[in-house]
Amino acid sequence: MISRRLLRVKALQMLYVEHVNPDKSITGIEKDLFFSINKTHEMYHLLLQLFVETAKLVENKLDRESEKKYAAIDTSVIGKNFIKNKYMKFLNDNYRLKQFCTDCHFQWSEHEDFVKHIYNSLREQDFFKKYEEIENPSLKDDKKFLENFYLKLIAEDEEFYNFIEEKSIYWNDEPEFVISMIIKTIKSIKNLEENSFKLLPAFSDVDDKFFVSTLIKDSIRNKRELIETIKSYLKDWEIDRIPLTDVLILNLAMVEFKRFETIPIKATMNEYLEIAKHYSTDKSQIFINGILDRISKDFLEQKIIVKKGRGLA
Repeated sequence: MISRRLLRVKALQMLYVEHVNPDKSITGIEKDLFFSINKTHEMYHLLLQLFVETAKLVENKLDRESEKKYAAIDTSVIGKNFIKNKYMKFLNDNYRLKQFCTDCHFQWSEHEDFVKHIYNSLREQDFFKKYEEIENPSLKDDKKFLENFYLKLIAEDEEFYNFIEEKSIYWNDEPEFVISMIIKTIKSIKNLEENSFKLLPAFSDVDDKFFVSTLIKDSIRNKRELIETIKSYLKDWEIDRIPLTDVLILNLAMVEFKRFETIPIKATMNEYLEIAKHYSTDKSQIFINGILDRISKDFLEQKIIVKKGRGLA
């Protein structure tokens, strides 16, 4: 599930933790790394469950309204189609999703005010109003509504980002990515039979787990050597004047150059330049690009980097 870029970002974050806490063991840092990855996986499940929890709130509201004597109820305003959404029922009946969320320390039932906020915001959305006007929503209508719930409501809701940031430091930078994975999951559902629905695993395959584990462990073990290499490429600059994030990014990139024979040098450089764009200074991309370009050429010449496959260098 978790992309290689996000794995690189998490390795960068853990490398920073190790810099601040140099006495922490590599085993401890790796444990924190996998805990962080599991928290992202947890958010994925909880956000899927949020659609179900919001529908339950609507259903309860409709039940209360129906109990009022002589009340003329406009059920479309409340969400009659929503609570009958076939994908909502599909998610609600999914054992694996239900079990995962039950085992979480975080429970939506303890955050009813936020679920109410989502529902109230949903009612103001044009896509909600149009959906509720449909006489008998098709499976396609239901699926589109589910996608819009995440893309047009959750992804655009400022209160959602505040809520997520408050609940876990591990969730701060990742809502957009998790939402993209939820959309991927929704699109993968071909029919509403239980076997057709697979929740995404934390790692796409064992290679990803090895990749991020190697990145962080080798970066820590070889920290002094990596720092000395960076110093040798600095002209008229002391390493202390370089932003720490830049130094850590260079460390990770060098480890990736050397340890992963099938990842093209250009791909590694592009990934870390993109990370620098979001996590370092305005000038970092130019600086990192220049250093990595020189390092990669020298490493190739010295056979420190050996790539397998055509065009990987």
